[in-house]
Formats: sequence, C-alpha cells, structure tokens
Amino acid sequence: MAGYELVPVKFHDDVIDAVKLDDGEIFVSVRRVCESFSISPQGQQERLKKKPWARIKMILIRDARGHEQEAVMIPRERVAMWLATLDVNRVAKDKPELVKKIELYQNECADVLHAHFFGPKQEPTPSGMTAQQIALIVIETVKQVMAAIDHSRSVRSITRFTVAERCHHRRLTTTTKQRGKISRLASHLLLLRFGEVPDKVGGWLVWDGPQVNCLDDAIDRIMDEVIAAERQSPPARNLFSDLAGMRN
Repeated sequence: MAGYELVPVKFHDDVIDAVKLDDGEIFVSVRRVCESFSISPQGQQERLKKKPWARIKMILIRDARGHEQEAVMIPRERVAMWLATLDVNRVAKDKPELVKKIELYQNECADVLHAHFFGPKQEPTPSGMTAQQIALIVIETVKQVMAAIDHSRSVRSITRFTVAERCHHRRLTTTTKQRGKISRLASHLLLLRFGEVPDKVGGWLVWDGPQVNCLDDAIDRIMDEVIAAERQSPPARNLFSDLAGMRN
C-alpha cells in the first residue's frame, strides 16, 4: 500500500483537504466530490476510468472508523477538467446555485481552450465577466463542494450500516442465514433503484445515506417472511398433555 498523509492544499485564496502520496502527488476522492453533488459515484468512477486524461488511481485509505478501503482518487490538477465535463443534469435539483456556477465555469473553460488553440476571441465572453471575477466564482464553488464533503463525512459515521448493525439498531434478532438473505435482497434493490452496489469495508457490505432505505426494505421483507412461516408452522405439542394421555 502506498503511504499517504492528509494535507491542506492552497487553491487560490482557499484551502482544501487532500491526500498526498509518498511521491508528492496530491489526489482527491471521486466519491466525496460526487456526494456533494448528489450524483452516482459509481457512474462517474466508471466514466473517469475510460478517460486517459483523468489518470485516476485506486488508493487504500482509512475511513473515520479506522477501516481500510480502496478509494477511487483523481489528481488535484485533473479536477478542473472533470468539472468542465460534468453533466449538470445529474447534479441535485435542490442545488440550483451549484448548477448555475458549474454551467458558467464550463462556458468559460470552453473560451479558455478556444483562446489557447485559436487565439483570444475578439467579442466578450457570454458572461461578460473578468478573469478575476471568474476565479472568485470557481473558488466559491470549491468552498461549497468541500463544505458539503465535510458534512457528508460527519453524517456517514451515523448513517452507514452493515446488515448486522442495522438489525441491532432496529432491535431485531436475526440468524446468520436470515442476514445473508437480507444482504442479497438489499444489494438487488440497490442495483435496481440506483444502479449502484454497496461498498465493502473490512470484508463486510455497508449501506449508507439513501442506500439504507434499500436495506430497511430488505429487512422488512425477510422478517415478514419469517413471521409468516412461523404462523404457518403447526403448534408445538404439549409434553405434559402427551404424558397424561399415555397414563389414561
């Protein structure tokens, strides 16, 4: 496993947290950025794997509970390119201010690329803004993204569950076989509803955030089956009644 340390990285007038490897290269988590926009991390990870410019890397890191897990990371200098190609239609509808800023950022990126390869445009940019104003908008967007990432980190320690942890949280007594059925059904529901699969931490599947709804639905269904099976089973015979009948 490559060594790393969490380091503050200066971005213009802002400071963000990132992972610095032993060779000095700095990476940020694809999942953390996706969570701040409420978009599917799996979809973006698969998309970035196919992009040579992304240079993503699988890095083994420790989460807040000290468990090691592989994380898809992208170099710091490639984040701007990623945001420039992000489909804003996938960004959460309840965050219109981020959608607007990303659209503006993408328009300006297009102008910068045009100026680099074909020379500066003679007419003003669509926004009519100066480079300094655009830089301030980018900085503010990064601040909001990182604030959302920090919030998601604090929430994840509460909302992340394994099957056994969720059953215990709901004060349900289950067998190993029942928990296996719950795990398979919850994974199936998660794939159908969100096109995702649960993360694996320390060898155990975990569900977090909105994924817990799939886990709860699976628990309810399996426990309903258990209750129905118990009701259909013949009542246990009374040993004392049997003995009394034998004496007669």
